[in-house]
Amino acid sequence: MKTLIVAHDAGGAQVLSSWVARQEDLSRFIFSVEGPALEIFRKKIETFKNLNIEHAISCANSIITTTSWASDIERSALKRFKDIEVSHSVVLMDHWINYRERLLYRNQLILPSEIWVSDHFASELAKKTFSKIPVSTIHNYYLDEVINRINDLRHNYLGDKVKTKLEILFIGENISENCALTHNDANFYGYTEQECFVYFLERINKFGNMQDIVLTIKAHPSETAEKYISLIPDSLKEKLNYFVSKNSLEIDLANSDLVVGMSSFALYISVNAQIRTLCVIPDSSIKCVIPDPRIERF
Repeated sequence: MKTLIVAHDAGGAQVLSSWVARQEDLSRFIFSVEGPALEIFRKKIETFKNLNIEHAISCANSIITTTSWASDIERSALKRFKDIEVSHSVVLMDHWINYRERLLYRNQLILPSEIWVSDHFASELAKKTFSKIPVSTIHNYYLDEVINRINDLRHNYLGDKVKTKLEILFIGENISENCALTHNDANFYGYTEQECFVYFLERINKFGNMQDIVLTIKAHPSETAEKYISLIPDSLKEKLNYFVSKNSLEIDLANSDLVVGMSSFALYISVNAQIRTLCVIPDSSIKCVIPDPRIERF
């Protein structure tokens, strides 16, 4: 029998696919993935073949899933495996927020046999949230890959070049839409991405003269950069050099001196790549959901 891999959203798919690619016997895995995960697994797994979820479940006696907001494919598959008494199920948590909500399927909490995480912050959170479920920490090969690419890009593109401007990267997130869909409240967390961006813009002069700053806006794949550009006051547009990113995350991070955002995994990559990283949630009483003390509050 086989181990079924189920994934949809990009974050978890990146971590899980990099882990699968490092396993000695790839023949033991079968795949049923959708959305952004499809191209991610196709690129990393030489033996990748995507199966219909119904057929895949009938061929497997264990399952490893990620978690997604944009799809129920993982929770649905996990629910079906719960009905198979001899099966073993694993859920990989790739973030630090809403662990319980990630396992809700049609208002029912679907608990796996085991939970995997990839850092000690997530391990502590998972153990507190699910005290009766074993929690294991796997190595995050994806983080290694990204940081290695960032370092290579810095060396190849920048070399000994002396920068004359401060390169700031803003990482967008579609928080308000996700909260509206999940909680019927766009301000469920006490802030929106628009408020965070405006808060940052109002204080951007703390980093120097506008002519010495280059701001790159990297929108989430599920949103448009226009959402942020429309919030830049005309008076600031006249002074600030700002661009919309069309590059990969690795290229953007390699070119950045400072990264700002809210709760994206990209902030965790940034701080691990030794880039100064700021959380720009306006209300200081609201904790940054990435519990890494190296991420500064602005």
